[in-house]
Amino acid sequence: MARLNKELEELKANLHAAPAPPFGHACRALYGFDEEFVALNNGSFGACPQYVIAAHNAYLRHAERRPDDWHRGAFRAYLNRSRKEVAALVNAEVDDIVLVNNATTGVNAVLRGMQPYWSTKPPAQDGLKEAIMVYDTVYGACGKTAQFIVDSNPALNLGVVRVPMQYPVSHEEFLAKTEAALVEARKQGIKIKIAIVDAISSLPGVVVPWREAVKLLRKHDVLSLVDGAHAVGQIALDLKQADPDFFISNCHKWLNAHRGCAFLYAPKRNQHLVPGMPTSHYYINPLAAPQEKGVDLIATDAPSNFIAVWEFSGTVDLSNFCSLSAALDYRRWLGGEEKIRAYTSDLAHKGGMILCKELGSGSKIMNLDDGQADRSLTASMVNVRVPVDYAKVDTGAFPTKAHISAHLQSELSSRLRTFVPFYVHDEAIWIRVSAQVWLEESDFEWLGKGLSQLLASLGWSA
Repeated sequence: MARLNKELEELKANLHAAPAPPFGHACRALYGFDEEFVALNNGSFGACPQYVIAAHNAYLRHAERRPDDWHRGAFRAYLNRSRKEVAALVNAEVDDIVLVNNATTGVNAVLRGMQPYWSTKPPAQDGLKEAIMVYDTVYGACGKTAQFIVDSNPALNLGVVRVPMQYPVSHEEFLAKTEAALVEARKQGIKIKIAIVDAISSLPGVVVPWREAVKLLRKHDVLSLVDGAHAVGQIALDLKQADPDFFISNCHKWLNAHRGCAFLYAPKRNQHLVPGMPTSHYYINPLAAPQEKGVDLIATDAPSNFIAVWEFSGTVDLSNFCSLSAALDYRRWLGGEEKIRAYTSDLAHKGGMILCKELGSGSKIMNLDDGQADRSLTASMVNVRVPVDYAKVDTGAFPTKAHISAHLQSELSSRLRTFVPFYVHDEAIWIRVSAQVWLEESDFEWLGKGLSQLLASLGWSA
């Protein structure tokens, strides 16, 4: 381990030998972007700094020197360091945090882990008896997972309750709609056992009052599963204070980790509901009486079975998880969480206004007022309405707004050296643009001009 530690210390010393550059285009050199590419879609896959890639490669090389030593336990010191550092960042007990590949894996683990706890009563004639609650804006993979749980349990009175949500809505309205759905379900005799609530939704990319939602769900005796895929690195988190039943967040989106890397938080009261994926050596039947533990195939000194089932489930590359510590060190060197968030949040808001100016009449930021003062829905991603004159579109070639949106996305990425997601929400086409430390206001101006020219060339300008 001395050789690996020396290599990691040398990398860190080289990073800290020079001051961090100012935010903006000076930071581009810290990443591996093609010279001509403008990265405006951090929200989908993130971007890994060269420093973190170097640390990741050091772990990879070390694992190959003595694979048995590494996979039979040497990795744990580095994995646990990453767990401790991310737990400190989000103010959680370290033994309530494990690392997983991505937020979708975490959501799957929680919902599948509830398998033994659904009612076993046969279907009744009067409809559902238990349900998973989701919102219209649920991330597609998470919504599909909820539906899979229903589909794979045909003998149960189980279903999905959807809460309608069309933005922009205030946080107060979001909570009111949530409570109305809970009350209505109870009137119909449906017991909602768990709800998936975003911290920041994906499309549209808006801030959700998840802390208040957690309290509301608890009042109604509903478990809260917070999909915080976009949260860590984009908004401040205090999980001890918020006390969700489960919280998952990708570290490779806004925290600069090597993808894929995410953390799954489960307080001790709920850890029996997350038995690990895939099922492996440390699985224990949560409904059986405690049994004497046999000899481990892979020895572990994990403080709990929850930690054990997630630290080793078979042979996988652990470099992503181990190098999370390097990502956090990089962000401290860059200026720290508050400074980074302040820059990206301010740039997202200003960038949205620039896009609206360039796109002209019919364009607006997804906010609560007709001006640009409200920021309650915007963190580091801004949603801007695309002003399309639908009367000018050939409905034979593009019969729906979804077809128009997909065509605009494809054309923009082929004409410009960038990518931004286009999507349809509340009968309008929007783009979601991510602000990051390597971007400046001029990049939003460049995107606005390019999109405006694209609309004009298609004859679709409003």
